[in-house]
Amino acid sequence: KHMDELHEAMEQLYREVAATSAKKRRQARDRQAKSKAVQLQQFEIGNFVLVGQVSRQGNK
Repeated sequence: KHMDELHEAMEQLYREVAATSAKKRRQARDRQAKSKAVQLQQFEIGNFVLVGQVSRQGNK
């Protein structure tokens, strides 16, 4: 009987922790989405873009 009660209490605790962490993740995601500092670039055909490539050539 005590083990069943303990099991139920642990499940309830896990549900509360999962709900709280999901809420915090959602709030952080919404806060990041509202931020004016973060803006995605809008590239169009005809824009010049700097591209970096790694060369496998040894210069030493």
